[in-house]
Amino acid sequence: MQWKRRHCCTKIAGFLVILLFAVVLLVLYEHILLPGKKRLQPRRTEQNYSIARQNKPYNYIINEAEKCLKDDPFLVLLIAVKPQYVEARDAIRQTWGNESVAGGLGFVRLFLLGVMEGDQDSYYNLTIKTLMGMHWVATYCSGASYVMKTDCDMFVNTEYLIQKLLNPSVPPRKKYFTGYLMRGYAPNRNKHSKWYMSPKLYASELYPTFCSGTGYVFSGDMAGLIYRDVYVGLCLAKLRIEPIPPPNEFLFNHWRVSYSSCKYSHLITSHQFLPQR
Repeated sequence: MQWKRRHCCTKIAGFLVILLFAVVLLVLYEHILLPGKKRLQPRRTEQNYSIARQNKPYNYIINEAEKCLKDDPFLVLLIAVKPQYVEARDAIRQTWGNESVAGGLGFVRLFLLGVMEGDQDSYYNLTIKTLMGMHWVATYCSGASYVMKTDCDMFVNTEYLIQKLLNPSVPPRKKYFTGYLMRGYAPNRNKHSKWYMSPKLYASELYPTFCSGTGYVFSGDMAGLIYRDVYVGLCLAKLRIEPIPPPNEFLFNHWRVSYSSCKYSHLITSHQFLPQR
């Protein structure tokens, strides 16, 4: 009986030695014998990489942190633009993004360009840019009354926005969000579309009501709330804040409105503008 027990223990010990030897060989094979060979990684797509990066902290290479040190501005303009679009930035500085249009009210204009650590400045990174801007407002300009996010190919009637819609003569609103409301939109499941949304990322059949990214306005307190909840399109529903329709459905336009001085004096946004215009 003792001999059998000793024999069994010897066999188990031998098996463990062989197993340990195999593990050592595997480690040597990966780290010494194949030093230049990369391990297989999950397939990275533009979309899922952008989603993953939204949880990263934002390190600003160019940061105008002093913009709001003296006074809390009435309006902060966040304008998404690519680094090479110098002409568009210059045109905005000279027209609707010029400080003179604010009529003496506190006004801050920021261009959101580039993304961190060599990421491509692409359509799929627009959400990162937007969150980067909201993070900046929440960190460096939390006392701003209102914020507008828009794009460099837009016309914005800043004077009408400030004087008519936001109205500086009344106390600033809280938990306020408005723009061109998009209701009843379903996720695009076409894998060949740039608007494709994987069921793994968003499984529901309809999106909650959201505002067109071409131009929307929100109260300053929303920047911190949205940034902490991360996803701009879904966080309002998560926070149980319903976007408010503007008083006139033609104020915010995510298409190009044919020009007339009468029309443009009574709207806030129009799309597809080149710097020459």
